[in-house]
Amino acid sequence: MHVFAALLTRARTTPNAVFCHLLRGGEAQIITVAEICAEAGNIALQLRAAGVPPGGVVPIVLETRRDVYSAFIGCSLAGALPSLLPPLTTRQDPGLFATATAHLLARIDPPCVIASHQTLPVVASSGRAVINVDASGERADGLPPLPDAEADAGAFLQHSSGTTGLKKGVLLSHGAVLRQIHHYAAAIGAGAGDSVASWLPLYHDMGLITGFLLPCVLGLPIVSLDAQEWVSRPTLLLDAIARHRASLCWMPNFAFAHILRTAPPDQTWDLASLRLLVNCSEPCRMPVVERFIARFATSGLRPGAVQASYAMAEAVFALTQSPPGQPPRGSCRPGFAEFQSSGPPIAGVEVRIAGPEPGEILVRSACLFDGYFRQPEATAARLRDGWLHTGDLGFIEDGELFVVGRGDDVLTVNGRKLLAHEIEAGLADIPGAIPGRVLAYAPLAGDGGTGRLMIAAETDGDRPERETTADLRRTVAGLCGFLPHQVILLPRGFLVKSTSGKIARAASVTRIQHRQESDNDGR
Repeated sequence: MHVFAALLTRARTTPNAVFCHLLRGGEAQIITVAEICAEAGNIALQLRAAGVPPGGVVPIVLETRRDVYSAFIGCSLAGALPSLLPPLTTRQDPGLFATATAHLLARIDPPCVIASHQTLPVVASSGRAVINVDASGERADGLPPLPDAEADAGAFLQHSSGTTGLKKGVLLSHGAVLRQIHHYAAAIGAGAGDSVASWLPLYHDMGLITGFLLPCVLGLPIVSLDAQEWVSRPTLLLDAIARHRASLCWMPNFAFAHILRTAPPDQTWDLASLRLLVNCSEPCRMPVVERFIARFATSGLRPGAVQASYAMAEAVFALTQSPPGQPPRGSCRPGFAEFQSSGPPIAGVEVRIAGPEPGEILVRSACLFDGYFRQPEATAARLRDGWLHTGDLGFIEDGELFVVGRGDDVLTVNGRKLLAHEIEAGLADIPGAIPGRVLAYAPLAGDGGTGRLMIAAETDGDRPERETTADLRRTVAGLCGFLPHQVILLPRGFLVKSTSGKIARAASVTRIQHRQESDNDGR
């Protein structure tokens, strides 16, 4: 029972079948299953020659390119545990990134790291052996042998997408991954004739499972875009779906809004092939979904195609899924109508809410991880009596789960509990403030009393700061019933983002506080 056994079987029976359409820089490259397996065999040979032991963790620090697939598969075929780490992007602080990566490598203590010419500088100082995929190495003779693995044997180490220095390693077995993929495929009706379009980075669990492992196991072609190219031109995804007739796609809620902001108002695409577009990874919002459906109705997008799922790396991926083909559903609860249902639990999953709703979401599943890699205290805090305490907030309505935020998003101000992401969403369209670059937080007052609501926003410099500040204050007052204690305007790129594109709250607040302290010292 090995995650890549089906892929290697196809490489022998249908070697010219498409593994991936790799779209980069305006060019399309077709990779067959035989080619990717042969390249993976070369990586496996180099790892064995380097003395990497079975079960050894091998971090892969590569851009989203052809080699990232073969490196991951090759590690697995060599009996090692591949672990994808993000490369440095132009949107990250190089100093913070280098420090965090060094911290993570020290904790993993791998026998070897896989890198490229571009990512080599990030890992070169770690003092560990490096396999450079851009350098020539040993080459395998033909396809690698069909692998075998016990169901409970480790398949890979998936790291959380939190602030880099705080990443937790999720060790998942071959059995858990295969069970999850087959249960989830049944929930969405995935099978022959489907293909997956994805811009999601593979170091994030949504990209790794939906844009790589699920297609590998089920034998579906992948249409792969680069995440950084997509951020700059979000409609590249629509181009790819139309050109390659993709039928399945997953992306977080912010991506729906990003495409809406940037798509030319009169342009259309042929999206009739798209039978499932899943909103996932963060609270799913009906206003965004409804606008998306309305905007692309003339492109052939069916309302029943836009669905939602609740997923997390600790359970491989999906825990719930809204029914394909039915119009997306919002909550009937007063005050929660904007949230989209993430659907009922998939097969083999139990979901309950701890305490009054909305409360913490607890899940139990045959696909759960066994614990965080070398972090027993973190494991004990999250896995209790067979239930995973997710830290997410939600409620169940008519058997379907609605996710409303993270427990650490709750701000206490004047005795009231506020959801930070709700405030941030309400400030998304303020002129002058950069969408997705607004942070609400509430540090305690100096006397140790109640929290004080603070709003930090990156600005584009195209509008007088006093006007942007006034609009932010006025909108917060409308949302919360009181003015924020302070509005802080920041330069573009100041807030720290996680590798999944979300604002890293703790790191951003720390950076803001250091800036304020420095400003005070300079006076």
